[in-house]
Amino acid sequence: MNDIYLATGHVYQKVSQNKEDEFLLCPDVITDIMIISDIGSTSDTFVALACQDCYIRILRMGFVSYELKLNSSPVCLTRGRSLDCAVYGAMDSTFGGLSNVSTVTLQIFLISTLLATLNRSEAILCWEKSPHGQYGPVLAMNHFDLDRDGEPELIVAYEQGVVEVFSYDEFGYPQLIYSLDHHARLTAMAVGPFSNPIYSEIVCVTFTGEADANRRTREDLKQLEIEVVELRASRCQLLPSFLVLNPTELTHTFQLDPVSSTYSLRLESAVPIDHVLVQSDCPVDLLDVVDNSAVKSVIPCTSEVDNNSVLVTYRCQTNTNQMELRLRTTEGKYGTLNIYLVPQGQTPCVCTRLQFPIWPLSLHRRTHEFPDNGPINQLKLEGKFSLAELHQLIMFCLPDTPERPPLCVGPNSTEDVRTGSTECARLVYESTFLSTHLECNYERNCALFRSDNLSTISVLKDAFTKEATKRKIHFTMDLGSCFYFFAVPNAYHFFICYGTLIELLVSSAKCDTVKV
Repeated sequence: MNDIYLATGHVYQKVSQNKEDEFLLCPDVITDIMIISDIGSTSDTFVALACQDCYIRILRMGFVSYELKLNSSPVCLTRGRSLDCAVYGAMDSTFGGLSNVSTVTLQIFLISTLLATLNRSEAILCWEKSPHGQYGPVLAMNHFDLDRDGEPELIVAYEQGVVEVFSYDEFGYPQLIYSLDHHARLTAMAVGPFSNPIYSEIVCVTFTGEADANRRTREDLKQLEIEVVELRASRCQLLPSFLVLNPTELTHTFQLDPVSSTYSLRLESAVPIDHVLVQSDCPVDLLDVVDNSAVKSVIPCTSEVDNNSVLVTYRCQTNTNQMELRLRTTEGKYGTLNIYLVPQGQTPCVCTRLQFPIWPLSLHRRTHEFPDNGPINQLKLEGKFSLAELHQLIMFCLPDTPERPPLCVGPNSTEDVRTGSTECARLVYESTFLSTHLECNYERNCALFRSDNLSTISVLKDAFTKEATKRKIHFTMDLGSCFYFFAVPNAYHFFICYGTLIELLVSSAKCDTVKV
């Protein structure tokens, strides 16, 4: 097979004999690609695309044959136990297996999620299983016969340093038989006979680059330490008047935990961390983490004077290469979170700054379906703006929004949005804190936002008003006449929405529209 399969950003391509044979523009970023060919009696080649919008798309001859909905974004794909099987890993530590990808029926089992049978149009839930832990995104997976019994085991490696080995029972479901935590961020994993052809090994590469004692003797390590000291001294002697800064190699993840409705910020440095400064211009609550041994110091500040709502320092213990911060945001309060990390033992001292946006609706995440079985509040926008301009406003307000608007050809699914445009986009979000939903239907010169939460509509209205004024985007806001403050999940949120309702009624008492 002399074909070349490419996946870059949103684009999938197949090149055959120096010519483009297949092309597909996906709605969201492609995170991994896998080719499945020579399955059974069919000679067709199938392509599996893992996309960031929580879909796995199975392609045949360049066209989408199946679309599998997941609860989290898939990040990696690999072959299964047989030729017609595949395994995927997701951002929330879940992974699953796909079988019979060349037939009409597609079976999938999700460890820590579900077992389902997928036809061309629907998925049927069969069983569920709880996760084994919060280990971060799945880094790599592989099947290998470790104990040489003729049945391959499933090896799964997570970015946070955990490696798990599963064996399959008589029903074909994986069961955990071994787990190991390296307490360091992993960058790669491989399985096979490396040092001895008789024994199979699992080799993991960590971000910190720790040397294995079996591969390097203590004398080699001492010699390396001496060479490092000599190189540092010679660098300072050659250019005494020139300032040489060594950038710190740093990896980080900033993700929303849907279970606790908090953001997890994980930092890992190649050199030990001395202290970390956390600064934010919007209110955030820094929570205590069990595994965090750093000493926390809160600096009093006032947002009116120094534009700082949060100013906290963490002084780490000796030889601390990684740390985790947990923070809870408040929807409606948005800004920028700045992290300043200072390593130990560097002369001159170098500080690394990381910036993270705090969105107005920061506790929302992408989902697939919008329930229409209850009262709905809505916000309608009309004016002169492009589809891309409105998509930028949505990216400013909501996390996990794709860089490109997910276009769909034809009339919009919402009847209230009809301008004759053939290109429209639709996004659905779910609140991890209140389990309410938000639907965004928009096209050129028109948009409609629907939610069963009045506070969500109020936050969108305020954020759109401020940001559109900065970007000089002109439109009118129609709040409609359907304010359902009783469309709330609990009594606590009832009082919040009742106060929001009063504000919206007062602001819209003079006119039905708000001009920006």
